Amino acid sequence: MNRAPERPKLSPTPGPTIAEMEAGLKQWAAARPETMQVEIVGRSPGGLPLLLCRISDATVTDEDKQVALFTTTHSGVERVTTAGLLQLIKWLISDDAEAQEIRRRQIVLVMPACEPESYDRKLIDVAEFFAGRSRWVYEGWTWDGPQDPPNQPEAMAVKQVVDQYRPEVHQDVHGIWFEQATMTESTGISWASNLYRGYWRAIPDLMNQAAEEAGYLTTRGEESAGQILSTVPVPGVERWFYGSASTPKVVCGLYSYYQYHSIAQTMEVGWEESVVLRLRRLLQIGNQVWRGEPYPGYPANQVSCRSSVAIAAWGKTAAQRRASRVELWRKLPQLSHTCGWPEARDGIVALVSTTPESRNQYAPGQATTAPNLNEPNLEPMFARLKQNPRFDGDALDEFLSMSVSRQVSWPQVEYEGPAEPIQNGLAIRLRLPHPDVSFKRLKLDGHTMEPSDLDGYFVYHNPGSIVQINIPPGKVEDFHVVTAVFDSTAKRISGFHPQDWSLEE
Repeated sequence: MNRAPERPKLSPTPGPTIAEMEAGLKQWAAARPETMQVEIVGRSPGGLPLLLCRISDATVTDEDKQVALFTTTHSGVERVTTAGLLQLIKWLISDDAEAQEIRRRQIVLVMPACEPESYDRKLIDVAEFFAGRSRWVYEGWTWDGPQDPPNQPEAMAVKQVVDQYRPEVHQDVHGIWFEQATMTESTGISWASNLYRGYWRAIPDLMNQAAEEAGYLTTRGEESAGQILSTVPVPGVERWFYGSASTPKVVCGLYSYYQYHSIAQTMEVGWEESVVLRLRRLLQIGNQVWRGEPYPGYPANQVSCRSSVAIAAWGKTAAQRRASRVELWRKLPQLSHTCGWPEARDGIVALVSTTPESRNQYAPGQATTAPNLNEPNLEPMFARLKQNPRFDGDALDEFLSMSVSRQVSWPQVEYEGPAEPIQNGLAIRLRLPHPDVSFKRLKLDGHTMEPSDLDGYFVYHNPGSIVQINIPPGKVEDFHVVTAVFDSTAKRISGFHPQDWSLEE
């Protein structure tokens, strides 16, 4: 009687125990004391350590360093992710020129085993995985932190690190359990929560490209499915929309986003090398000047944009921008901003209210409405501003005489509660669709500004022309108006004219 051949067995991804990992990482830190430190930031119920590796150049001050946080093995058994992050750490502390530059300009935080007890068990019963504590580090969260703090020491350790460092980037790393298995790889999309998508879609694209250049095909969510993304119910047509069946769970990285405006995203990996390739590409972004930003670093500074006006963090150093970004993000409900309509091709008026009271004072009753040129409301708003001596009334009148803008519409006010002063500065960005501009006038509250990256303005081009108005700590008021009239170097023709019918060049 022939016996059926024995089927291949599954075994856990090879890797050190938690004790061996702690010893190995501390050995690396001892060999590179100015490059890496290892800290125990908590312990599991069974007493196993929650390890944090801090990788940065200790000879360079932290004042202008970005912060990137990598968390992994939230469910313990996804051991391929730990193996990948250990390989990444080994490269980051090496003498490689790019690794050295990252250390000079960033603080890289790695938590290589966020659920150490399940990690050490190596294999875990599937029913226990879905019913027990193993998923708590990833899914057991509210917007304010872990659901059950006394019984979630692992998640509380992650929260402690996030609260201490307020990272520009928080990258979750997820993957497979078994050495013999792989999985569909992805970046920036989550099957656990349809809310968990970073606000910069170009970043996952660059990370995926780095992996695909080495042959690691990635899925790109709605792009791979060929379906429109939906994060809300679409009754009766769910099958034709991507993500409509997903749930809006609060997961680990969303805490970083909600509290600190971190670029929070997740990734799935089937191979250790893919972890290293994608995270190296992410770290490279932290050393580059990103689209729409004036300084090198992760693009986490802009917290709101409405039409051609955006609100962004103030500051010349990463630490200054981090403090400003977090404050503006947390006080976003009390802020309002808008611009005049029609938006002139040779000028702009930007209005920023930092308290609902000031908006009600200067723009009473104005909410989101369709612009109505028969009922201009910019002039009466300027008339109310002129009653405050902080504003130069003659300059406001001069702008009105030069601009076609007549109407202002504001977002609906929903904030309830006392408004607090902005203490860490604020930047107003004018986003102009011109390759370059020369100003006939540029004024804040009717007063001419001088060029300055701390208390004034500067212009950068990445792309178009972006004018950043920098209002430092101590000078942010409850209401600001920026008026600008300019010429553009681009000579653009508007409309279709009779001579345009000619086919002759």
